[in-house]
Amino acid sequence: MLRIVRTPEGQVEVDVSGKKSGRGTYICKTVECLEKAMKGEVLSRTLETAVSQENKEALRDEVKQIIERNL
Repeated sequence: MLRIVRTPEGQVEVDVSGKKSGRGTYICKTVECLEKAMKGEVLSRTLETAVSQENKEALRDEVKQIIERNL
């Protein structure tokens, strides 16, 4: 599982350690799960903040890198 977190500063990012402070949600470790969470604004609702298109693209790139490193 991957944790996506909204930090106290309002940034939305992948929390690889699982220990960052902030409101978080968990998704499975695939790009498809991230896409599903971003579709329909589920991720925004869960984190209680708007997730910009730029931030979504950055999250997508980061999740892809994490998956590649773990293979």
